[in-house]
Amino acid sequence: TADYVRDDGAHSTRRLEPHALVINSPAWYLLARDLDRAATRTFRLDRFTAIAANQETFNSMAPQLVREALESQDVALTRL
Repeated sequence: TADYVRDDGAHSTRRLEPHALVINSPAWYLLARDLDRAATRTFRLDRFTAIAANQETFNSMAPQLVREALESQDVALTRL
C-alpha cells in the first residue's frame, strides 16, 4: 500500500503494482496498476508519504504495454 498526496492536496491510500520508473526531469514518476481503481496510473514519487510492501506477487507488464500506458497519459518517451 502507498499513501499519496495529489497535486490538489487530497490524500489517498493506494494498493499498487509497480511496473516502471520514469524520469521526466525534474520529477520521477512511477507507472503502476492501481488495484482498487482497476487502472494504470502514473504517480510522482515525491508525493508518496508512506509505502509498505507486502508478499503478493504479480506479472510485470510487457514493455509495449508500458509504452502504451505512458503514451496514453501524455508521458513522452525517448527510450524504453
